[in-house]
Amino acid sequence: MNNFDQEIPKYRKNTGSNISKVKKKSKHKHQYEECIIRYKFSFMGKDNLTTQLLSYCSICGKIGDRFSEEKSIVDDKTIYKQLPNGWKYTTHMSGKEIYEQYHDRLPVFNTEFSDKYVNLNQRENE
Repeated sequence: MNNFDQEIPKYRKNTGSNISKVKKKSKHKHQYEECIIRYKFSFMGKDNLTTQLLSYCSICGKIGDRFSEEKSIVDDKTIYKQLPNGWKYTTHMSGKEIYEQYHDRLPVFNTEFSDKYVNLNQRENE
């Protein structure tokens, strides 16, 4: 039997929080607005321009999630279609369709794929 197994430590070393590893907390409450974010994405040697409908903080530029359908100004994200044989299915608007219809109503940001923030001074069409 090992003596180390029977010893009870006098104190535990503080290793920090295991819940959040955030290094810097925001000094404000994020105020998210809907936007279109575009970035180049390379796949199989081809560069593709990807467009997503997301949100951003209007104070610091942090990229957030998509708005719910109730909050979004894009009301036709889901499209219902019917095949000639009568089967029905749903599809979503492509990023290209969202950009074409809403680029004049929503701010558009060009970023890199791994960016967590948008540059608030570099909106498209300004």
